[in-house]
Amino acid sequence: MPRQIKVSVRTDYFSGGGAIRVNVYNLPEKGWGYVRETDRWGEPRWVPGRQLSAILAAPKEIHGAYNFDGSDPRVYYSHVNYYGQVEVDWRERP
Repeated sequence: MPRQIKVSVRTDYFSGGGAIRVNVYNLPEKGWGYVRETDRWGEPRWVPGRQLSAILAAPKEIHGAYNFDGSDPRVYYSHVNYYGQVEVDWRERP
């Protein structure tokens, strides 16, 4: 991972459980690492490219290591250890 990139972890607690939110900051430039591709309906969209996907892979793996998902979407039943995600934040951080 490039030296200037920072990762922050924030926890939130609420009546339905909790969330662990991981943000990746200080990418080299706005839009860095995203590539344009076409979805299955022929619409263009921006997705993480090879470099950015590799940077996001480690936090995603750690984020999911202690979680479980016993949810059943067929009956709208949600049962997880915690919610949350790994996201890119374009703001500069010290």
